[in-house]
Formats: sequence, C-alpha cells, structure tokens
Amino acid sequence: MSEIETSVAEIGLINSMLLAPATITQTCLTVTESDIVCEVRRELFSMLVDMNEAGEAIRDEVLVMSRIRDSGLLDRLGGVKGFRQYQNAEAAPNAKLYAAAVRRNAVRRQICQLASQFQARAYDGDPGELADWLRSELGAIESRATETVHISQLSQCCADLIGAIEQTQRDGGSPCVPTGIEWFDAVYRGLQPGRVYVMAARPGVGKSAMLQQIAEFIASHSHGAHFVSLEMPRAEIASRYLARQTGINSKFLSGHTVDLEQHGGRLVEAECASQSMPMTISEPIGRRATLNAICAEARVMKATHNIKLLACDYLQIIEPANSKQSEYERVSEATRAFKQLSRELGIPILLLSQLNRETEKGKEMRRPRNSDLRGSGSIEQDADCVILLHQESKTRVHFHVSKMRGAERGETFLKFDGATCTFSPEPIEDDPKYHPEFGDGAW
Repeated sequence: MSEIETSVAEIGLINSMLLAPATITQTCLTVTESDIVCEVRRELFSMLVDMNEAGEAIRDEVLVMSRIRDSGLLDRLGGVKGFRQYQNAEAAPNAKLYAAAVRRNAVRRQICQLASQFQARAYDGDPGELADWLRSELGAIESRATETVHISQLSQCCADLIGAIEQTQRDGGSPCVPTGIEWFDAVYRGLQPGRVYVMAARPGVGKSAMLQQIAEFIASHSHGAHFVSLEMPRAEIASRYLARQTGINSKFLSGHTVDLEQHGGRLVEAECASQSMPMTISEPIGRRATLNAICAEARVMKATHNIKLLACDYLQIIEPANSKQSEYERVSEATRAFKQLSRELGIPILLLSQLNRETEKGKEMRRPRNSDLRGSGSIEQDADCVILLHQESKTRVHFHVSKMRGAERGETFLKFDGATCTFSPEPIEDDPKYHPEFGDGAW
C-alpha cells in the first residue's frame, strides 16, 4: 500500500473508534499502537483505548475534546477543524476492514525493514548465524501476518465445530492423525492437531524407536512428518527404518555387515518405498538446536511441506539460548513454546522426555509416574497427553497414558523387538516381514 492508502486506513480506524466505541475492544485484538505510522494518530489511538478501558463515554464529544486538549494533541491534529476529519459517520461500520488494513500495512513495513537489515548484515558475520537470525525473524513475521482474532462467541464456536464434523463425515477420514499404535488409535483416535504429546521413559526402553516408528507410519500414509533428532545421527535413523521394513537386525545394518548378495534386494525395495514417504529428518547442532531455531524450522516446514507432525527427540537436550539457564528454566520455556507452536501451526507435536532416577530406587524398578518427569513440572502441566513407557521384560513394554486432556487414562502392553526396533501388539514373529535369522542379539 502507498502512504496515502495507509493514512486512509488509519484515519478510518480512528473514525470507527470515535463513532462506534463498541468496536474498540475488537479492534485491539487486531491492531496495536505500534502498527500506526503517524505519531499523532498513534497517540490518539492510545488515548481512546485508555478511555475505553476506563469506561469513559467516548461518544461524548465534549469529554473527548477535553481529553485531546489536556494531552496537547489538538494543535498537532490541526485544531478543531483538523479533528473533524476523524468524525465521518460512514467509517463506523467498516471498523474491521480498516483494522485489517492497518495491520497488513504494519506487517509489510516489518518485511521491508527486515529486508533492509538483512542487506546491511549480508556481508558481515557468519552466514550460518545470519541464516538462523533471518529464519527466526521471518517466523515471527509469519506468525503476526497469519494471526487471527482469538476471541469468538460460543455460538460461533459450536457452529464451526458442527460444520467441521459435517465436512469430515462427508469427506470421510478423521481430523486426528493415526499413530499406527493400534490400541492408542482405537481409544483416542490418534493425535489431535494443536496438541502436545510427551512420551517419557528411562534410557534403553525404546522411546526413540517408538517416536520414529510413529513418524514413519504417519509419513507412510502421505502425511508430512518432520523428525528433529538431537541425539541420533541420520544413519542410525535409516538403519532402524530399514530394519523395520526388511526384518534385518539393525546391528548388521549399522555395522555394515549385512549380506548384500542375499538381502540387498529387500533393502533396495525398502529404500524405494521410502521415496514416497514425506518424512524429513533434521539433525541440528549448536545454535541450530536452540528452541527458537527448532520452532522457526517447524514453521518453514509447515509452509513448504505442509507437515502434519513435528517429532522431537528430546526435550532435555535442546540447546539453551542463554547459557545461564537452568535445566528447569530451559525445559519450562520449551514446553510452553511447543504448546503455542502446536496451536499456531495446527499440528500435533510429539516430544520425548527423560525420567529422573526415582523409578530405580528400591529393590526393583517401579513403573514411572508423572512426577518422575525430569526437569520441570511444566512438562505435565503444558502437555495435553503424557505417555509413560516401562520395560516389564526383555520384550514386553508397559504403555501407560497417564494424562489425556478431555479423556480417560489408559494402559496396554506392547511387544518390542530390539533387533528391528519395532513395537507391536502381537508377537513380532507373526509379522510376515520378520526373518528369524536376524533375531539374535537384540538386547
């Protein structure tokens, strides 16, 4: 928009606020003081917002004029005659339109400012740091540009939900994303968009394997899945995928000792199948593994790949932006940020978490509780769902949904085959892909 159009939008917005004060509260959900270019109009906007919050009668022209004189704005507005331009009765019904225009103009100015800053910094400093900074700034602008009004009438919420249910039943399917864990999908219908799921276990139980298995299942059904691995290298992720698909023990794949003459065909077949799976893997390190960088990357992947799942392995090793942050502060900040991100992107986020050592105290290891989540009580507070895994035996894992917002808790047992890193409700030997010659040495 040109400067003239910006002025028209700002004048129209002030008009609406003066002549229809009932629109001010809604306007403030869309526009902030900093969105207005003209300094005088910015101060007038702020004054009207303050008067509205104080319950003053903005329709009282004498009172408003008194406030304007007291603030020293009258002369800067061009006197009484200049102020008359803000009292056009035709503007009042268009408050929403003008507010949206002011906001769009503000976002455009942010983009222009960012472009200038980027150009000024392009030849200085480390290119990687510059790219990270730009990604973070673009993520913030995208969030601002796509943010919608967050207050709605209950009746509209009900109508929207009924409409969504009707649409889903016409089209078939479900708004949830199935995980491939049959019991979980049957009881909870899969992962709900806009929710954060935390899966926790002590080391060696197989939580990373389950996270990857879920991401692979989602991708195999043509839903984009973005897997952020802060611990496993991509070669290990690939070996686990190939092991699951072929039945070959992953240790022979990671050790490069598999007989290619005998089993190479199955490996190639599995690799070809992966080409149709929209699953992306990120192995960030250093500054790329900070919370802000991961969130910015997720926004980019949502925009470019339309991902339906963000999976992160795991919470406690996200790099701190501030080296002075304690683990408690870092984890608390992360869970809150992922909660907001899941709602912003409209996708489920599945996070892994460690447990503390309380489960190992005593003569026998007990099953974990929510209080055993390591690092911060905010994990249980911010998560919509908490899943706790506990190894009952070499091949048996207790799967406990210890928290599910809006639904009951539940539990089941899963079989785990360490050779192929596969969880199953049935003995793994029943799977047609299982090859017994690769079953030894799983644990």
